[in-house]
Amino acid sequence: MDLRQQPTTSDGKQIMLPNLFPGGVTLYYAGSGDHATNGRGEGTLFQKGSTAQEDATVEWQFNDWVYVAGADVVYSGAVLGDWLTLEVFAPATSVAVNESNEGDCNVVDGVIVPAAGNGGYDVTLATAVPVPAFVEESDSPTGYWDWDEPNEGKGTITASATPGSARWHLIAANLYLARFACKKPMLGTTFENIVVPAIKPKKILPQWKWKLTMHNSTTKSLDLGWTLVTARSTTL
Repeated sequence: MDLRQQPTTSDGKQIMLPNLFPGGVTLYYAGSGDHATNGRGEGTLFQKGSTAQEDATVEWQFNDWVYVAGADVVYSGAVLGDWLTLEVFAPATSVAVNESNEGDCNVVDGVIVPAAGNGGYDVTLATAVPVPAFVEESDSPTGYWDWDEPNEGKGTITASATPGSARWHLIAANLYLARFACKKPMLGTTFENIVVPAIKPKKILPQWKWKLTMHNSTTKSLDLGWTLVTARSTTL
């Protein structure tokens, strides 16, 4: 690396700044999800109001993978007993029974396994949802599917040439992957900034869904809004 190209102080010392995110991404404060047709930022707004005693939910997706490192949260009308939970889950990959047993996959304990035209099921890979078959890339992967992991869009999933040691699984059931906030109390009218700079940011795939649950403990007016602190390779 040519240090002369790096930021330096007036006396020539290299400037080192802490940064959660890897290279090649742009900081992206998200106040809404994406829309599959209308584009980035044109999806579900990150806000919810309630006047009933209920668990009110909001779900959304992004069109590309994003890193997440924190959030800003603002709410009003909260009392003791109110809370929010923020989770990410992988929706089930759908399969269809193949009556003649000439399908392209089988399902073993919920795990979809490729089959070369002799399976009991068929899977539409264009709408399939990959989940990791590894832990932080340090363990030996145990999956059956390859995914090309593009910076934009959902990419392409194919049956792996090394079944049982590929990086991705397909699962025929909803699978919760992360819970970023669990029954976080809300009280009064408050603005909160929640960023944990020492934690490695989580990479969220575009096939996965976000889910926020707001618990309104009484029949009152409760309003909530949030902004996610993220980074992504494409913002427009």
